[in-house]
Amino acid sequence: MQAVKDHADGELGKALPMLDAAIKKVDQIDAKDFYELKGMGTPSPPVVACFKIIVLFFNGYNVKV
Repeated sequence: MQAVKDHADGELGKALPMLDAAIKKVDQIDAKDFYELKGMGTPSPPVVACFKIIVLFFNGYNVKV
């Protein structure tokens, strides 16, 4: 049981810095960025994927995809 906890703590230690970096990037999004996207027409698949991830962040992690 302790090994599972240690593994989970190790993985959490790796994930938290990535989460902090992602939050900082999201905080840097400006309203003009959305207008730029609107002018693009049909967004590319990577843009769609990015916004799907953002929606998951805003709605919580317990969402079934």
